Amino acid sequence: MISAGHCWVPALACLAGLNLAQAASSERSCAIFDSGGHWDSAVASSGRLIFQMPASDARPKGIEMGLEVEPLSCRLFLSADQRYAAVGVYLSGRNEDALQIGVIDRPARKWTSRFVIRRRDDLWGKLRLDGFLGDTSKVVVSGIGKSGPREDVKLKVLLSGPEGKAAADAGDRTLPRSNPSWDADSVDARHNRLWFVGSPQFCPVKSVSLAGAAIPETRTGYGASMSMPALARNSRSLSPNLPV
Repeated sequence: MISAGHCWVPALACLAGLNLAQAASSERSCAIFDSGGHWDSAVASSGRLIFQMPASDARPKGIEMGLEVEPLSCRLFLSADQRYAAVGVYLSGRNEDALQIGVIDRPARKWTSRFVIRRRDDLWGKLRLDGFLGDTSKVVVSGIGKSGPREDVKLKVLLSGPEGKAAADAGDRTLPRSNPSWDADSVDARHNRLWFVGSPQFCPVKSVSLAGAAIPETRTGYGASMSMPALARNSRSLSPNLPV
């Protein structure tokens, strides 16, 4: 089931992308349902992206955005009030990688902003669109900076309004060096949380606020956490054979 507000990338499109990585042109797609069951989608190919949403006559209407280079992946999110849709396309060029973002005013059926975030030292890896922050219309982009094998992981969070103007409450987070392979999927923009693997091992999954002031929320300096036994118990209903 695809729930409203969450990105979905068809598995076949992902597999096709792997097979076509060396091709002269490629196509990536992403789609989402709103709370009313209406379907929005975006298809990115060489040179352009087409965003489609239902119209009053039940025929999808396309809105185009030019792309600088070949798309590698596509993510699509809705704001909490579902007025805005944000699509992020990761681009790979000969000289640099970048993230191209478009924000759409759905009722007006037009782009409110289109901009590109390029890879740099403090946004070197896992550069991606993560959706909208909480119940706001602020667009969240995250990435990690360059770091050595024994260095702490630096996460940068960029926030912008639907018009593309940078917000003042973006910030940086430092994760412990025990987590050298931090996974960007741990970003939960809707709940303003950053989940990550920590230490010690009996409580490895921890969290901290994603944006805003990094105020310690417990005596450990982190917020909510989950232990491996708890995770296993929660997963047992979905995977009955999982040992606890």
